[in-house]
Amino acid sequence: MLFPLFHVLKSKSLPSLSQAAVEAFLELPEYIWLRVPSDAVEFTPDGGTMDPIHVDTLHNCLLAVSFVYAAPLPHRHDQGRIGAAHFAARLLASQHGHMVTTYIHSHLVEVVERDALPSLRLAALDAMRVLLLETDTDPDMLAPVLPKTASVLAGLTQAPKVGAPILGSALRLLGDLIAATLIRKFADTSSDPGDQWAALVKRAAKADQLATDAKSAVPPSSTASTAPTLRVTRDDAWRQETAIRLHSLLVVALDAVARHDHPDVHIAGLDMAGTLLTKCSNDLAATRTELFMFTARHAISTFLTVRDTAQRVLTTLARRIVDSIDSFEYMTQALDRAVGDLKDVVLKSDDVKPVYLRAVSGCLLSWTVDAELQAHVKQPIRAALLCQLDPLLREFVRLLRIDDTNPLRPEVGAPFDRWNFVGFHAKDVYDAVRQLVNAIVRIGDNSFTTALLQILGGTRSLTDDDGVDRAETDKFAIYALLNLALDVECFEPIVFEYFERLHDATNPLELAFIIEGLSVVQLPNYTTFLAHHLHAVLAFYSSSHRALQSCATACLDHLVCVLECASLDELLARSADYLVHSIQVQFQYADLHPGTAHLRSVIRVSGARAIPWLRAGVVLVLDALGRHMGSDVLWREFVQVLLEFVKVVPTLDMDKSGNRAVTGEQVKSVPERWRNVSPWLLQQYRYQLAPPPKSPVDDRNPADEPIRTDRAGATDLNPDAEPKLPPEIEVLLTILRHARNLLGAATPRVRHELLVLILHAFPKLAGYDRHTNPEIYRILNVVSLASIPPSAPYLRESTLRALTAMARQSPDYGASKVKEWYLADIIALIDQFASTIALETVAAMVADVPVEFHHCSARDAELLVPALLHGASKWAGEPALEEHVVAIVERLLAHPRMRDAAWFALVVGMGPDAGWSDASVVAVAQRMPALPLWERRAESKEWVKSRLGTALCALAERLPMSH
Repeated sequence: MLFPLFHVLKSKSLPSLSQAAVEAFLELPEYIWLRVPSDAVEFTPDGGTMDPIHVDTLHNCLLAVSFVYAAPLPHRHDQGRIGAAHFAARLLASQHGHMVTTYIHSHLVEVVERDALPSLRLAALDAMRVLLLETDTDPDMLAPVLPKTASVLAGLTQAPKVGAPILGSALRLLGDLIAATLIRKFADTSSDPGDQWAALVKRAAKADQLATDAKSAVPPSSTASTAPTLRVTRDDAWRQETAIRLHSLLVVALDAVARHDHPDVHIAGLDMAGTLLTKCSNDLAATRTELFMFTARHAISTFLTVRDTAQRVLTTLARRIVDSIDSFEYMTQALDRAVGDLKDVVLKSDDVKPVYLRAVSGCLLSWTVDAELQAHVKQPIRAALLCQLDPLLREFVRLLRIDDTNPLRPEVGAPFDRWNFVGFHAKDVYDAVRQLVNAIVRIGDNSFTTALLQILGGTRSLTDDDGVDRAETDKFAIYALLNLALDVECFEPIVFEYFERLHDATNPLELAFIIEGLSVVQLPNYTTFLAHHLHAVLAFYSSSHRALQSCATACLDHLVCVLECASLDELLARSADYLVHSIQVQFQYADLHPGTAHLRSVIRVSGARAIPWLRAGVVLVLDALGRHMGSDVLWREFVQVLLEFVKVVPTLDMDKSGNRAVTGEQVKSVPERWRNVSPWLLQQYRYQLAPPPKSPVDDRNPADEPIRTDRAGATDLNPDAEPKLPPEIEVLLTILRHARNLLGAATPRVRHELLVLILHAFPKLAGYDRHTNPEIYRILNVVSLASIPPSAPYLRESTLRALTAMARQSPDYGASKVKEWYLADIIALIDQFASTIALETVAAMVADVPVEFHHCSARDAELLVPALLHGASKWAGEPALEEHVVAIVERLLAHPRMRDAAWFALVVGMGPDAGWSDASVVAVAQRMPALPLWERRAESKEWVKSRLGTALCALAERLPMSH
C-alpha cells in the first residue's frame, strides 16, 4: 500500500496532486490503525496473553505511520521548490492534516502511557516525534496536545521499570516539543478548504464503515473518541497557564532524573534542559532556576560522558551571557536556591544528600567554565555565597559531625572505611562534600573555608537544640574538614595551622587523607608536617591494610624525594628531632591506650635505626604501666609496646669464645638530638624501683647476697654521662627492671605477657654479661618464685621458657651461691608440675643447665637430680614422655660432677614403686656407669646401708638376667 502512495507523492510528472491522491494519503494512516487488533492496542501486562504476531503488527504499524509522515517532508535545500512533496507537507501542517495528526497522536500517547513492551514504546515515541516535530505543524495546533503529551512523557520518569532508552527518548521529545510549541512561528499553510474538507468528510465515513467491519475500532473511552480543539491561540494567558503546568511537571521529572543511576538518562535530561534554557528560557522563567541547577550539578558527575555533556551545555549558556543574549541573574538565583536547599540536609537520606550538595558545587563551578564570565561576575558569586554563609556553615558543622550512632571505627577489627572516618554514611556523600570544598577553593575565595575553620576550631563549643555539648564531635568534624581540604585539587596551607592545634594522636585513622594528599602536593615548608605527622606516616607504613600502606608508602617516597634524601634511613636520621617531639606529644596522655598500637607500628618501621630516640616512648610507656595497675587490658597493651621495642633490638652474633661480640659496626652512643630531650624526660618521669619481693622459700642469709645491694632500681638515663652500654641495651635493662617489679603484682594473664617479654629480651643481652649479670639474677629471682596457680596453666610453659633463655645466657659471673639459688628455684618450679604441659621445655632446659653451669657443685647436683626425678616420676608410664626423661638422665650421667649424685638418685628413684616401665628401666640401666661401692663421703654410709642396698635388690629383680 505504501509503495504506490510514495510513488504518487514523489512523482514529478504530475503538476499537482489530484483529489484522489489527497484522499488516499489522508486515509492511509487511519486505515492502518483501524486494521490493528484491539487486543494489541489494549494490551497490559496484567491481562491475558498476546499473540506475538499482533505485537509485531502493531510495531510495524507504528513504523509505517512514521514512514508515511516522513516521506513527503521536503529537504532543507528544497525549501524554495514547489512540488508534490512541498504540497504534501503543507497539507499535513494545515488544519485538515492536523485532524489526522491529532487522531493518530492520541493513539500513540495511549501506547506510550500504557505499560506496553519496550519496543512498542520506543516505536511510538519515534512516531510521535515524526508526527509533531518533523512536519511544519502550526504551533497553535501543537498547543492542544502539549499538556497531555508532556504529562505522559514526564510521568515516565516516575514509572517503575522503565528502561533508559525509553526515558532518554521521552526526555528529548519533551524538551523539543515544549520548545517547538513555545517559540515556533506560525507557517502559512492556507489552502483551498473546499475539496480538502470534502475529502476529509468522505474519509471519516469510510473510517466508520471500516471500524464496523473489522470490529477493531478504538474504544469510546479512548482519547481519540473526543476530538480536541484544533487550534489554540497562544496568548499571554495561555503562556502563563502553560508555564505553571510545565513547572510542576519539569521539577518532578528533573528530581527523578537526578537520582537515576544510568548515565544515558542523565545525558537525555541535560539535552532537554539545554534545549529549554537556550530556546525558551524567558517563557519558562519560573523553571529556569531548576533547569540550571540540574545542569550544574551534573558538571561534577562521576560519569565522564555526563560531565562532558553538562560542560558543553554550561559553556553554551556562558557564551550567551557573555554575548549579552541572556542575563546571569538566574545563575545567581540558582546559587542562592542551592545553598538555601541545604537547610536540614543532614536529616535527609543518604541518596538525597549528594543531590543537594552537588547542586551547590555545580552552581559554583558553572561560573568557572568561561574565563570571561568568571571575571565579569566574580563579585556576584561572592555576594551570593556570603549572603548564605552562616546557614551553610552550620549545616557543614552538623553534616561533618561524628555522633554516637556513627563512631570512628579502629583499623583493627573492622575493614578501614575512609567514609566512616569523616562521619558520613556513604561514599557518594563524601564525594559530594569533597567536590563542594573543591569548588569553593577553585573560585578563589577563601572566606568560606576560613570562616568554617574558625567556627569549628574556636574555643566556644557548638551545641544542638537540646543543649548537649558536642565539643568532642566538633573536633572530629575539624579532622574531616581538614582532610577534605587536603583532598581537593587546590591545597591551601591554612589547614596546617588548625591541624597543629587540634591534632589527636589517639585516633589511628585521622591522617589517612593528610598522607594521601601530601603524596602529591608540594608544601612550602615540611617542618610542621615532620614534627607532628611523621610518626603517623610510619605507623601507616606498617599497616596491614593495603589502602593505608599504599598511601603511606607514596607519602614517604614523596618526602624522600622533596627533601633530597638518599633513602628512608637518611630521612629518619634527619628527622630524629621531629620524631622525638611527636613521641612526646603522643604519650603525654598515655591513659588513652589506643595510641599504643600506633606507637608499635612506629617502632616496627623505624627498627634499630630509631632506638636512641625511641627511648622516650619506652620511658613513657613504663610510666603508664605503673599508673594502670588494675587494668589488664591497658597492661597488655603497654607490654606489647615494650615487646615491639625488644624485638627490634638486634641480637649480636657470638664468636666461639661464647661471650665476645663479633667485631663489626659498633652500636652508636646517644646522639646529640637525644641529649636535647633528655632533661625534659628526667624532669617529667623518675622511677624509684622497689626492691624485689623476698621469696617465701628463700631462707638465705642476706649477708651472702652482695649482688642485691647495688643500686637497685636506678634508671640512669643521664645523657651527659659516658654510657657503659649501647643505648638499646640500657633501655632493654630498664624494661627488664620494670618487668621484674611488676611480675609480683600482675595478674596471671599479664604475667604471661611479661614472661614472654623477658623471653625475647634475654637473647639480646648476649655479649654483655659483665654488665647484665646482676640484673639477670634480680629478674631471675622474681621469675622463678612467681606462683603458678592451677587456673593459669599457660604460665608454666612461659615461665620455663623464660628460665631456659636465662640459663642459656652462659653468664661468667663467678658467684656460686647465685647458681645454687637458681638451681633451688628450678627445683621448686619443677615440683609444682602435675601435668605434661611443658615437658618438652623442661627436658630442653634440664638437659642444658647442668652442662652450661660449670660452677655447679656436687651439693647442687644432689639437690637438683632428685627433684628432677621426682617431677619426672609423674610422667612415668607414658613411653613417649619417658623417652625425654631417659635423654635427660643420659646427659646427667655424662657430666662428671653430676654422675655420682645421679647414679644414687636413679637407683632409688627408679625402684619398683616409682611406676617406670621395664623398657625405661632397661634403657637407664644400660647407660649407668659402674661405680665403686665405697662411699666418697662418710655421711653417706648410713644412707647406702639402709636404702641403697634395698633399692639395688629391688631394681635387680626387675631387670633381665643378662643385666
